[in-house]
Amino acid sequence: MAGEPKSSLCSFLLVAVILLLSSPSLRSVAATDVVVGGLRGGGYYYADNGPYEVLPVEQHSIRMNATLTECAPGFADFCNVHVDIYRPLTLESGHTNGQDKANLGSDVFPLAIFSTAFMIDTDSYTSYAMRLASWGYIVAVWAPDRELRGFHCTFRSRGLIAAGLIDWVLETVEPDSYTNAQVFMMGHSDGAKSAMLAAEYDSRVVGVLGLDPIDCPPPAQSEGYDYPSAIKLMNTSSALTAWIGSEYGSMRQLRGRGGGGVEVRVMIRRSGTMQFCDHGNPTDIVCVNGDVTRETVWSVAHTVMVAWAECTVRRVNIVDKYLGQWSEEMIATKVITAESRVEQIKSHILMN
Repeated sequence: MAGEPKSSLCSFLLVAVILLLSSPSLRSVAATDVVVGGLRGGGYYYADNGPYEVLPVEQHSIRMNATLTECAPGFADFCNVHVDIYRPLTLESGHTNGQDKANLGSDVFPLAIFSTAFMIDTDSYTSYAMRLASWGYIVAVWAPDRELRGFHCTFRSRGLIAAGLIDWVLETVEPDSYTNAQVFMMGHSDGAKSAMLAAEYDSRVVGVLGLDPIDCPPPAQSEGYDYPSAIKLMNTSSALTAWIGSEYGSMRQLRGRGGGGVEVRVMIRRSGTMQFCDHGNPTDIVCVNGDVTRETVWSVAHTVMVAWAECTVRRVNIVDKYLGQWSEEMIATKVITAESRVEQIKSHILMN
C-alpha cells in the first residue's frame, strides 16, 4: 500500500536529529506498575502485577553466532546485540493474585523474548518485561547495537537473531530454571515483525504478540530474501498471533495485506505507536501521537500481553473473561476496538 512505507519511516527518519536530541532526561525508566483508574477492577488479574517478585535486571552484551551470515557482512558486524534479562523469584506461598497456582505451573518458567523497535533501546520496554516476569516468565529484551547507531539490520537478520536468542538463553541463563518447550515472542514495530519471523524460523515459538507491527521494507529496499513479508510467511508457523495497534500507527495499514492467521486484533483508539514505549523518545517528533494517555496504552498492552502469553504458552482459557467480558467493557468505554478468532483459540487451549 502506498501509505505503509511512510508509516515505517517514523522509526528511522531524521536520524541525525534523533541522535542530537537524545538526552538523559528521556532515558528515565517509567514506573512498572501503571494501571489506569477504572481499568483494573472486575477481577481482571492480568491488568495487575503477578504473584512473583522480579530479580534486578541482568544486562548482557553478546555477539550472536557468526553462522547468521546475514547479520555479519565483511565491512560491519551486525551480530552484536545487548540483552536485558528479567527473572522471577520463587512464587510466595499463598500469593497467587486470584489465580489458581496450577495455572502458573511449577517454578519452571517459560521464556519470552521481546524485540525492540528500530533505534529504540531496551529500557523503553522495562514495564513489559517486569509485568510478564511477575507472572512467572523469564523475559529477554534485546536490541541490535548497530541499529542504535542508526544503521538498519535486514529483517531476516532480525528474525534470525530473535530465534537464535532462544538457544543463547537456554545455554547461558540458568538452563534448569525453565523449559525450552514453548516460547513467547513479542516486539514493537520492526520488533513485532522480528517476532513474527522468529516464529516462522523456530517451531518452539507458540505465541506471538506484535505491538503496532509493520510489514514493509525500509526506504530504498524492496521485499525479498533479506526483507521478507512476515504476513506472507504466516502459514509456515503454527504459533498463535495477536496484534495490538495504535489508531495512528502502522497496524491499520496491514489490512488488505493478508494476516488471516492473526487470532486477536486490538486497536487502541486515539493513540500513536511511540506511546507503547515506557518513556518519551526522540522519534516522537516524527511519529504521530494521540491524545490518549501513555498510561492508557500501557494498561491495555500489558493486560493483553499477559493474557495472550498465558493463553498460548500455559493454555489458560481467556475466552470468556478477556476476549469476552474485558474486551466488551473496553469497547463500550471507547478505549479499544477488538476482534478475535475464538474457535481457533479454543482449539489451541484444548490441545494436549
